[in-house]
Amino acid sequence: MAPDPLAAQSADTPAIAPLLARVRTARLRNDSAVRAYDAAVLSRFSMGLGFRATGRERLFGRVDHAYRVTWRRGAGARVTITGAREGMPALDGLPLNLEVTTFLPFIPGTDVLWAGGVLATADLPPDALVHPFSANADTSYRFTVGDGVTFSLGNGRDIRVRELRVTPRRTDWRLVVGSFWVDEANGQLVRAAYRLSAPMTARAVLGDSVYREIFADLPRWLVPFFEPVRASLDLLEVEYGLYEGIWLPRRQSATWFAQLSAFRMPLMHEERFTYDRVDVGVNVGVTASATGDQDTLAVLPAPAWMGVRLGGRGTGYDTERPGTAAWRALDSLSADSLRARVPRATTWSDSTRLRHRLSCLETGRAFDRAMLPGVSERIVLEVPCDYGALARSPTLPATLFSPMDSLLSSAAWRRELRARVGLSQQPMVASRRGTIEFSLADGALRYNRVEGVSGGVAYLQPIGRGWTARQELRYGIGNARFQGGTTWTRMSGQYALIARVHDGTAATSDFGQPLSFGASTAALAQGHDDGVYVRASGLDVTWQSEPRGATRGRVFVERQASMPVVTQWTLDGGSGDRRMGPNVDAQPGTWTGAVFGDRRTFGLDPAAWRVFTDLRVEVASGTSTYGRWLGEGTVVSPAWQRLNVSATWALGGSAGAPPPQRHFFLGGLQTVRGHFVSPGSPGYSGAAFWFGRHELAYGRPSARVTLFYDVGWAGVQLRPIGGRNALLRGGGVGMTLLDGLIRVDWARGLAPVERTRIDVSMDVRF
Repeated sequence: MAPDPLAAQSADTPAIAPLLARVRTARLRNDSAVRAYDAAVLSRFSMGLGFRATGRERLFGRVDHAYRVTWRRGAGARVTITGAREGMPALDGLPLNLEVTTFLPFIPGTDVLWAGGVLATADLPPDALVHPFSANADTSYRFTVGDGVTFSLGNGRDIRVRELRVTPRRTDWRLVVGSFWVDEANGQLVRAAYRLSAPMTARAVLGDSVYREIFADLPRWLVPFFEPVRASLDLLEVEYGLYEGIWLPRRQSATWFAQLSAFRMPLMHEERFTYDRVDVGVNVGVTASATGDQDTLAVLPAPAWMGVRLGGRGTGYDTERPGTAAWRALDSLSADSLRARVPRATTWSDSTRLRHRLSCLETGRAFDRAMLPGVSERIVLEVPCDYGALARSPTLPATLFSPMDSLLSSAAWRRELRARVGLSQQPMVASRRGTIEFSLADGALRYNRVEGVSGGVAYLQPIGRGWTARQELRYGIGNARFQGGTTWTRMSGQYALIARVHDGTAATSDFGQPLSFGASTAALAQGHDDGVYVRASGLDVTWQSEPRGATRGRVFVERQASMPVVTQWTLDGGSGDRRMGPNVDAQPGTWTGAVFGDRRTFGLDPAAWRVFTDLRVEVASGTSTYGRWLGEGTVVSPAWQRLNVSATWALGGSAGAPPPQRHFFLGGLQTVRGHFVSPGSPGYSGAAFWFGRHELAYGRPSARVTLFYDVGWAGVQLRPIGGRNALLRGGGVGMTLLDGLIRVDWARGLAPVERTRIDVSMDVRF
């Protein structure tokens, strides 16, 4: 891309004003000379589910739709469903039963920022997104012109495409940060990538009064179990293609991330449009009105034909499983009885359902008609009733887990476009007041052997340019000490930059999350405190990919000191519970260093091969100089029918003189099951380690019975000293639910210490 004299000019300058005016005019005037088109559409909606921020990637549900659209100006559109498949892999492929809105590639009068679903009109709710190209958007956004690119069409005609960068003037979830590429001649959108400038929290969207009413009937002590409630639009991409001189959408995708308490749900909606024919005629001009003080975006209420819900066994993710088409079950109902029942239907939905059944009996296909608000053309939907055939349609990806085909644009171009809405593109100032947070999912209350009961409250304050400050104050009853810190976070939906000044308890364990609410519950109830702790104060800066932090880098300056055990009280064992063992005898000192980590998930199908990897490297210098590394790999493989074989192997080592608190610690739920963490004991801790976890599981993904055996060693080198009996060994039986989302284990330590423990865990390896 060549430099351009208009680059980086503000919307306040005269040079950009004509271009911005053309973009605004093009948005409100569908000047399309398109008279008709035939297109194929492939749509996919995916939903993940997990508990831990660092948990493995898991597909909870997915819906695939394929359909053909025949559209004629003035006559309307005919939509024929050619393929449909849905399922929840963690529930054995049961239908998701979720109405997913599907869109036509082009409808006169709709907005260009998401094809087919939004009308470009000003008469919209005031609480919707503020459109960046509305007439009065200058009060909410700042515009700059970026690069320009010229495309040659080969017939002596060139097209000049220009980038418009949109920056919100304040931090507000109703505003977007975006990079929009437009045709310089007519202002039509060519490509765009944008995201919300701030997360959508339930309190911000609903307002304080409505939010309080939702929880009004709950006891106040229960409310922290449901918080936080938030969602963010991490990235929305739309790409247009030139057909017969007209820009029409060919790809769009939206990536969301939602959180309800400890539940974390990544969401993604993808659409692909392929045109077989586009007829271009005289420009007929369809113009939307532009009235009102504030132009906004609003998603239309979905008419019946747009929300396609397909039931029946044949729609599950396992397309080889024999299924019965749902409409065949209606053969026992006569057509005459159905016709008699339609006029007596009391609701519109009952009438529609009966008419669909009648149509399926008579023709094997169901039909429906709908009108889009503000659009005079009719839409006719045709759905074959044999849902099993739809699930096996060749118009869909090979399986529910197959990736969608790439769409024309190169991976390099897409990376560049996403980078333009990265960490550097942020709102100008913050306009929201701070909020006080007390969420159990974020560790407001915890319990462990070095703090006892520890409670804390946080104050969250947006400070502008994408930065949010979180100030936390905490008090531990057992050690009678205050602790706290301030964390500055800057996020772009794809990456996050986190700077922190802190003084308090830190977990030095490499496995698990011992300071989480779930781990604290296990420690309080049964003495299963698998953490190793130090008192840490200092400064660190972390960069990580979002939303799950798969790749992570951290630099730190930190002073560490030992923390004595202050309580061994548990609900199960009372005071002096020996399962609450000693803490590490930490070496006091100050270290400066860096940590790098990378986690990967390969494979989503719980009935096929899957691989999970984790790699970490750390170097530090100060009171002592050391380096350490850790590698972990998990393989899950189907063996025979419903029998699965799983194995995890991990090993790590150190160089130099790592302090005792930076040794590796085995025992607990995440390493060799049946054992408790015991710093300083032979085989349980050291500068090097290895362990293996092996498991047989029988059943379906929704529920499997497991038999496992674990073995490991930690010491001064990667091989055990003292013979076979020095190895940590444990085994037991268990059950996993929802593809490992929930797990219950009865584990017995076999050597060198014989103990039994029962664990309930969330979001495990397998």
